[in-house]
Amino acid sequence: MYHATTGTAVVIVMLVTPLLMTLIMLLVWHCHWILVLIFIGLSLAVECTYISAVLFKVDQGGWVPLVIAAAFLVIMYVWHYGTVKRYEFEMHSKVSMAWILGLGPSLGLVRVPGIGLVYTELASGVPHIFSHFITNLPAIRSVVVFVCVKYLPVYMVSEEERFLVERMGPKNFHMFRCVARYGYKDLHKKRCRNSQENCH
Repeated sequence: MYHATTGTAVVIVMLVTPLLMTLIMLLVWHCHWILVLIFIGLSLAVECTYISAVLFKVDQGGWVPLVIAAAFLVIMYVWHYGTVKRYEFEMHSKVSMAWILGLGPSLGLVRVPGIGLVYTELASGVPHIFSHFITNLPAIRSVVVFVCVKYLPVYMVSEEERFLVERMGPKNFHMFRCVARYGYKDLHKKRCRNSQENCH
């Protein structure tokens, strides 16, 4: 059973590798489509031989990695679906700046000293949760920073381009947006401490 389980996992990985290599040839190296077809044909010819041999071992334990992979696939799909739906909700329910301006410089609340951080997925506009704060809290910080963390499809983002800070509304509102950008190899903590000096 052990050999059947590991054999199925290894063959699946071997099948995924040339498929990903095909994407690199097309999108990164910009190879001619004929060369890509030749590569796919040779790769699949070899891989299909291995797969046909492994299929006979599925009932002897080879089903284990398939079940595990299916479980992780379902989890990742549900997580992705929930993330997309949450972002769509924030996009459709965000508050207009005209409504914020109508509240006045104090935003209709008592402004107490300090910096209030509001996390949001939006890189533009005012999130709906902020209107919830205004209608349910008796006071709010004198400086409000909307923090948005974005992951870019790049290796690393330089420190000079890490944080994008912009003012929201008039100067006396003391409202800012901080967009923190990270690459897939960046080590980070989800905070905007390094740019808080720009928010005064």
